[in-house]
Amino acid sequence: MAESPKETDSSSLMESILGLLRIRVKRGVNLAVRDVRSSDPYVVVKMGKQKLKTRVIKKDVNPEWNEDLTLSVTDPSVPIKMVPELPVPDAFSVLC
Repeated sequence: MAESPKETDSSSLMESILGLLRIRVKRGVNLAVRDVRSSDPYVVVKMGKQKLKTRVIKKDVNPEWNEDLTLSVTDPSVPIKMVPELPVPDAFSVLC
């Protein structure tokens, strides 16, 4: 019985994985205020085509996530980018 293309793709991906990288996102300290008095921050972690993010913590410039994000490592030379995101509210949400 022949393997389906989907099974072949997933098995070749599993063979190319060198390992897993777990990143613990602990907290943010004194983040910029993007709303009137606070922010709704989250963290984005990117490595190659992978993109993971933490949950949003509403109205907090000193958020505590304590979340683990896990990336699959296929090439150890690919850089990891970790960025706190502070969404800018739209005019409607500021006026409400």
